[in-house]
Order: sequence, then structure tokens, then C-alpha cells
Amino acid sequence: MDSVLQQRQKMRGALLDNQFAADKLALLDNDVLDNLFLARYHLPGRLEAATREGLVQAQLAIGDVDFIMKHLNASVAGLGVRSTTRAGHAATLCGLPAVFGSVSRVMYAGASIGTAVRVATCGDGTGDGTGDIVLTARHCIEDRGACLHDLSAFGSALHFVAARADLDVAVFRGSRGPGLCLLQRTLLPGEWLGVASFPLAVDQELAADDAIPPPGGAGGAAAGSAGPRVNTAAEAPMVDTGVLSKNSATGLRGIASVNTGMPNSSGGAVLCYSDDGGDTLLLAGIYTGTVYHLEEASSHPSTVSGGGGGSSSTSTSASGSSSGSSTSPAQIERDPNALWTPGTDALAVDAVAAAAGDVAKSAELGRLNIAHKNSVSIFTTAPALWQLLQAAGMAPPDPEQVAADQATRRTTKRGRR
Repeated sequence: MDSVLQQRQKMRGALLDNQFAADKLALLDNDVLDNLFLARYHLPGRLEAATREGLVQAQLAIGDVDFIMKHLNASVAGLGVRSTTRAGHAATLCGLPAVFGSVSRVMYAGASIGTAVRVATCGDGTGDGTGDIVLTARHCIEDRGACLHDLSAFGSALHFVAARADLDVAVFRGSRGPGLCLLQRTLLPGEWLGVASFPLAVDQELAADDAIPPPGGAGGAAAGSAGPRVNTAAEAPMVDTGVLSKNSATGLRGIASVNTGMPNSSGGAVLCYSDDGGDTLLLAGIYTGTVYHLEEASSHPSTVSGGGGGSSSTSTSASGSSSGSSTSPAQIERDPNALWTPGTDALAVDAVAAAAGDVAKSAELGRLNIAHKNSVSIFTTAPALWQLLQAAGMAPPDPEQVAADQATRRTTKRGRR
């Protein structure tokens, strides 16, 4: 067992890893560090998820709670995450720090090709909010009917498990770390949504700034940690907000008034609040692309992916047309080397999809799109993600079912006494 001095040093290290300023850290008494350690705030992901209520329950004085929350909030990418109040489903950033360790870039051959989200195993009785299920947009990892090899996210390799072309989602196993719990219900139009992703254009625009080490050191992932730690602004995803505009008839896809739509934002986490009135953010879906009207290219609206290392863009017309593969786009795919691909006739009806793989055509469509900035975002909903994970045998436990099972066991034990 660690000595008291070692425990305090671990707690100091955890605070510094979260960019808690060293001069402010020196103002914390030893009893504050001891209480934080006993409450397990030294473990990976705990400080990012810290709330005022949690710190009070850790037996910290109110003054120490206010001091810690102020300087923890100031350290997380300067977002002022608790500076707004929430009325109903109004836009707010409360609870956002807990999301940062759950979203990562998808890396291939040394380059970012999309965004990945880690799903937590919630409701299994552990309550640790971690998991090893990693989701991303399928079109980011598909190349000519096969999954790209040697993919990574959260600093470790990804292992393909399953995908569905019609949902545009791929499932992987990755390193265990902080994750997001899946929403247990269908969203209603008008509800607030957030999207956390790593758009390529933003990475490129801020590359020079991100290369400058922040005050107090360059930061980086803690050795042996369960997941990435957000120690620099470069490691924090871009966050956009909006509302749910419409659900599809099946409830498997949603349309949102979110402006994120740049390459590599595909696979981003679509966020919503839990129903308990707290700050917890849940995974409401996976961002897959944008819907817009491009008159010069087609007389019909186009749906294009928001990013991707794959060989083709995602099109609403593709899933309903004949394919170049023998399987259906709605079937679950388990072989990473035999993924569904649309037929040429499906691509021909959508000018954006038809340009996939043709650099000249893609560049021309990009030029034409400059005058058509109005767009809405499209995402695969939580119910669709549940379907896919259940078919793959990977669905996290249903918290309501787990609670019911636990209540039944308690009743049974009482009856046997």
C-alpha cells in the first residue's frame, strides 16, 4: 500500500496532468489532497468528470470545492464548461470535460482520417464509466470493399468487429478507457444536441498554435493511463451545438442543425443530456455527414460524408440501389475484407458520390459548393447503435434491466432469511 506521502504525490500528479496550475496546486492543504485521493480522483478520467456535488461528498470544504472547480474548469481548453445554466434542453457545455477522454482521432498510416468514440459499459454494477468498444463512421475506414488495416485510436490498435453499411457505422475493440454511455431512448425534435469531433481543417488551421507547449509543460498522455488525457488544446475535440430537427421514419437516422461538416468530423460523438437533470452527457449517436442542396451538380439534395479515408462517399441513394456486393447494406458485416459496396448505377444518381476517387471531379464539386453553405447534419441514432451492438454481441448492459435484476436478487435474499 502506498504511503500517505506517495498518495499525495499521486494526487498532485493527477491534478497537474489535468493542467491544474502548479502555483494554485501549492495552495491546497494536505487534507484536501488526502480526501481527493480517498475519493479516487487520482484515477484516470475522474478529475475530468468531477462535479461540485461529488467534491462535496468527498468531504471537501465549500471554499476548497469552489477553488478546485474554478481552476479545473479554466484548464479544460478554456471552455468555461460550467459557466452556463440549463433550462430544459437549452444548449450548454456542463459535463463536457468527461467527454474529452471518450473521443479520439482515427489514425491510419500516420494521418488522421476521422473521429472515433469509445462506449462505456454502463449499468453493469461497476459504475466506472469505462469500456473498450470503439465506434466510428464506416466510410472512414472502408476502402474498395475492405476495412483499412493497422487503424488506431486512443493511442492503441483497433480490431474490427462488425459494421453496417446502411447505418454507416463500424465497431471495433480498442484500449479500455473512459467512455460515453449510450442513450436509452429516442430523441425528440427540438432537443439540444452537441457534436464532438476532430475536423481536419481545424487541425490544420490551429497546427501552429497547437505546436507551442502550454504553460507548465507540453503535457501528454499519462503513462499507463486507461485512456488519453486532455492536457493540451490539440487533444480536445472541436465542439458544436444545435438541436434535433427530424428523425427518420425508422428512427435509425437523425437530422440536426449542427454546422460541423468538414472532413474527419465523421465518427464524432453526438451528445445529449441524461434525463436526471444532472450534467452527465450521453452518446445520442454517431455523426456521419451533411445534407445540402447543390444545384450545379444535381437536381436532388446530396448527402456526403463529413470525412473519411474510404474510397467512396456515403449517399442516401446508395442504400436503396443495387450493389456491387452480394450482401445487403442492412446486413451486419463481420469480415473486414468483404464489406458491402454500392453498384455503379447507385453512384451515378448522386453527383457527389459519383466523384468519389476522382480528384478533379471532387475538386470541382468542392468549388461549386462554396456558394451553397447552408446544410444540416445527419447522424446515426442511439437506437441504431443499440441494434448494431446487439447483433454483434457487444451491447452494454441495459441499466434499467440491471437495476431490475439487482432489485429481484435483493428481494430473493430477504425472502430466504
